[in-house]
Amino acid sequence: SLKRAGLINAYRGSAGGYRLAKKAEKISVMDIITALEGDLRIVGCLDGVCAVEKKCPSKNIYKKLQKELKQSFSKIKLSDFIDKKYAMC
Repeated sequence: SLKRAGLINAYRGSAGGYRLAKKAEKISVMDIITALEGDLRIVGCLDGVCAVEKKCPSKNIYKKLQKELKQSFSKIKLSDFIDKKYAMC
């Protein structure tokens, strides 16, 4: 999933393994979540039609919360989790 999303590259052979496809500063937590889980949905009813959608008092709150979560996760970078003295890229 991470390779398909362009976040890592796979290398074969005795020195093979996985490496980041771009700098950690360019990869957001939202990129990783989307690659592994798909689109972020805090509640299932935001995906489609709900039987009580027209009179649901919570849907707009959930939409706002979901938008804010996505924005926050987009601001957090993989590099924020890496101890700079151990970073290789």
